[in-house]
Amino acid sequence: MRIKLLFFVMIALLLVSCAETPQQIAVAPPLVTDDLILGQGQSVALTVTDERADPVLGSRGGVYAETSVITLEQGFEKKLQEEISRKLAQRNFIFDPMSLEVTWQVKLLELSYEIVPVDQLKDNIVVKGKLGFEMNSANKTFTKSYGATRVQPMFGKPSDKKNSELVNMVIADMVNAMLSDQQVADFLNQ
Repeated sequence: MRIKLLFFVMIALLLVSCAETPQQIAVAPPLVTDDLILGQGQSVALTVTDERADPVLGSRGGVYAETSVITLEQGFEKKLQEEISRKLAQRNFIFDPMSLEVTWQVKLLELSYEIVPVDQLKDNIVVKGKLGFEMNSANKTFTKSYGATRVQPMFGKPSDKKNSELVNMVIADMVNAMLSDQQVADFLNQ
């Protein structure tokens, strides 16, 4: 009887140890300023929206993969908007939410996280994203999308820190591409 009880306790502990908890990622992309477009003192209204069909990026894996999901923190749009605004202010743009001179809308269209098995010991963590961008100036509109992918080989399960780093690097890659796009600069200077 004790052996059976001990067996069930061991199985329960094994299952619990294989479970992963959900993770909410704080958005803090490392944006660069060296290659960003240079403003000419234009007033800009900026909005950032989340237009993904599903707020879940993916699963951390484990026995209960359906509950060990990865999401972005609530209100990440405001943080991303503040970060983009801060970087562009360093490049001679003036941010005014009421501006009609130039309006920018940044849309998070896709963001996914997937663990892809390579062999028995190694997995690849694949994080992909797509950002939409729309700018209006002088009755003209410019639209474009920017995508990014990061693949990280891992032995074992990635830490919360590594997951946050990968997701933020993908967001940074997309935003940096948008903010350094010569087509955006050309449109602004028309």
